[in-house]
Amino acid sequence: MSSMGGVADPSHRRILELVTSRLHSVIIFSIIFLQALFPLTDISGQNSLDDPFDTLVRESNDDPFGLPFSDSTTNSERETQVRSSISIDRHGRITVIGPDQVPHLRLIGTFRLGLLGVTEQEDPPNRFRFQNSDLRIEGSALENNHFRFRVDLDGARSPGIFSEAWIDRKVRNGIHLTLGRMPNALGLQGGLPPEDRLTISHGVLDWIDEGSSWALRAGGRWLEDAITLDLNTRLGGAADLRGDFFGGQGFSGRLALHPFAPLLFGGPTAIDSAENNFSVFISGRLDHEADGHFQIESPGESMLYRSQNLQMDSARWVRAGWRWPIFDWLHLENEWSRTGFFGVENAGTSSDFPGEIDGWQLGIRFLLSSNESLTTRTGPDLPPGPFDDLSPFDHNDLEVLVRYEKADLGDQLAQQGLMTAGTDAGGVQVLRVGVSSRSTSWFRWLLEGTSTVTERQISAFDGDDATSIRLLFEIGG
Repeated sequence: MSSMGGVADPSHRRILELVTSRLHSVIIFSIIFLQALFPLTDISGQNSLDDPFDTLVRESNDDPFGLPFSDSTTNSERETQVRSSISIDRHGRITVIGPDQVPHLRLIGTFRLGLLGVTEQEDPPNRFRFQNSDLRIEGSALENNHFRFRVDLDGARSPGIFSEAWIDRKVRNGIHLTLGRMPNALGLQGGLPPEDRLTISHGVLDWIDEGSSWALRAGGRWLEDAITLDLNTRLGGAADLRGDFFGGQGFSGRLALHPFAPLLFGGPTAIDSAENNFSVFISGRLDHEADGHFQIESPGESMLYRSQNLQMDSARWVRAGWRWPIFDWLHLENEWSRTGFFGVENAGTSSDFPGEIDGWQLGIRFLLSSNESLTTRTGPDLPPGPFDDLSPFDHNDLEVLVRYEKADLGDQLAQQGLMTAGTDAGGVQVLRVGVSSRSTSWFRWLLEGTSTVTERQISAFDGDDATSIRLLFEIGG
């Protein structure tokens, strides 16, 4: 196996050059974006140790919501309310507030340094490297409008400059309209941004149906989050988790329920019961005139399954599952997935491959030595909560995930000669263990170990099983 290269390694030099060019483009874009969006009437300095949002709560000490009980305000208070500011906190977050807080946005840089150790590849990739580092520009305008732009700094697994770029507006009755590039959000972890995910590598089921596309979304939450509905019109640009384009235009949707919630079937007695947070979901996706390479990677980044450049009438996905919080600190999670390809063109003929890819997974998540409750998130979370709030995943407790994943990669494409060289159909099983903790508000680490077993000698596997160990340091965010 190759040892870790120094800075003189050409691959490292290329990465540094790419990151530098991306940062230069992002800085120029941000300056133009801010100047075009609003004129800064005043730029106020701020101590780097202060909370960047202290200026928002200093407007009044009379009311916890920042609204004084008295209707009278002085001229200095009015001036403070409309003053613009740019500040930077000790975590490196840049906060920009325009007149009357329009807009109110933050620039958040997150650098991820990964250490990879694998046994499945004779010539593994660079063991120490930047991994999915990004810059987020997110915020709100006029309270009901939220936006997020996520720039992929390493450029390795993004379909373009922005891996996320959407604008959301709260309409009424809990309904949100979102337009832009956004995650597919079909599974339990669907829609979770990288800074909130517990795994370093993607699961087998996530490779099957996750990714992103340009879409128009309508969705919301009702009955105290007991019902979550998400409907998407997929406009194009569908990409998988590698950032490679696969799919087409179409529709997707997701329905999640807490059936035993007090406002559904649980009744008042369910308020303090464990069944109150039991949730189920079903989601689906239909892409018309889909094309591209359908592919699945192992946790150690070997290509397990990769089709040729397919042309088909439609591709269809269905995914369902449940989450059961047995205790505040322990949750069980289970999911199923099924994918089919229809009207696949090959040598002048058209064939249907229903149920070509099947998979399921069973996982357990728990906290070690903690008095806090394990955070759950049901369904897609677009838009997120107020950007000023701390993420519910930001805690220094050790959160552990143990998950078994299994997928049957059908052989119909292989029989038609539609697989690329070095990959094959068959079954794959993955046992995954992940541990994560956020020591401070600006630093998080993740440790992941996986064991992958395949039914056949596929990809770069030396035999039919492999072990992967990964460590990730997340700085910023």
